[in-house]
Amino acid sequence: MNIKTLVLAGEGINCETETALAFTQAGSEAQIIQVEDFLTLPTLDEFDILVFPGGFSYGDEIKSGRIMAEQIKLHQNANITKFNQEKKPILGICNGFQIMTQLGLFDEEKRNISLTQNDHGQFINKWTTCVVHPHKTFWTQNLPAQIDLPIRHKEGRIQAVDTSQLIPVLTYTEDVNGSHDKIAALTNSGGNLLGLMPHPEAATNYILSPHQKNKQLGRAPALQIFINAVNYSKERKV
Repeated sequence: MNIKTLVLAGEGINCETETALAFTQAGSEAQIIQVEDFLTLPTLDEFDILVFPGGFSYGDEIKSGRIMAEQIKLHQNANITKFNQEKKPILGICNGFQIMTQLGLFDEEKRNISLTQNDHGQFINKWTTCVVHPHKTFWTQNLPAQIDLPIRHKEGRIQAVDTSQLIPVLTYTEDVNGSHDKIAALTNSGGNLLGLMPHPEAATNYILSPHQKNKQLGRAPALQIFINAVNYSKERKV
């Protein structure tokens, strides 16, 4: 069964290649599409998974993810809304997560959830350990209780007008940026959305981890996130 994943690229996005590779390794046909082409697509119906990768879209001008979100709302809002209502997987990694919050995907376009500047005001580039909350969504099924992932961001502190509405799926074991309850990743009530500040696409093989002493090749737990999305999409088609 063919599962097609749309991976957005261009205008400052810079993690599309490794993100597409992760979905390819997970069993999906990943198609990298430039922003200007994406904005003119008449429909997203041919795709099963939509991905906003990491990077610095439009140079993080005004606010991280803001300009890209406004472009998408202007040209693709109806298609994104339909995609989400059909409960198809939508993934946002780092800057992609910022885009998703600016689109209001996690709170029905109210935009009461925001990713703001880290409380220490510094850009973070390090590996972190996250606690997995697997009962919230298919995205985290079959993951270990904790997972090591790299982070690299300056605006990753999750805040919300009503924090009781947040549905965390990953939390940091240490307070890395002042995020509410040390949240690293969110889903929605439908469970089809995943927005996370860590970069799972950069941790799909043990050889990439600084904690792997022998640097042996082999599938790391982070790849399961992508496999879960592909498997869920296959189940939807049955």
